[in-house]
Amino acid sequence: MEESMGIELREFLFEGLLQLLKGDTVRRKRAPEYAYVASLQGNSISSLVRADDRWKSIEERMPLKSPTYLVRSQCGRFLYVASSLTDTVSAFRADDGGTLVRLNNHSSDKQPESMAACPAGRFLYVGNSLGSSVSVFALDRNGMLSPPKSYPTKAGGHDVAHHPK
Repeated sequence: MEESMGIELREFLFEGLLQLLKGDTVRRKRAPEYAYVASLQGNSISSLVRADDRWKSIEERMPLKSPTYLVRSQCGRFLYVASSLTDTVSAFRADDGGTLVRLNNHSSDKQPESMAACPAGRFLYVGNSLGSSVSVFALDRNGMLSPPKSYPTKAGGHDVAHHPK
């Protein structure tokens, strides 16, 4: 009896594998992917969309003075941009077509150069190279920035990393 149970289990697994393979033979269209490019000289952010294994530019650009550093939220719905010449950080929401919608912005310390978003989506850390500080922005569930709290560092904040815990 034990041997027949083993055979039945193998047949069940084999049939399930065949069904899975048959279902996977239908080619599914992948959801589009988006990428964003900061242009310091162009004072804008360009959006790119990847569909059917090709990248193409979305015609509309988001105007923004001196964007120097970009970081996406863990969920991918929000984009944060540091502008080092204006000492600001801006928040954007990416709509379903990849177009950016401006949410808000706040002043950071002098010359924000790098950013890291916490994986839980609660905070954005900004390294300020001339301010020798790290600015911490709380993020709400809609991706908006709160006014930052700045913490001095002994040297300029050229890069920021966040520990996952």
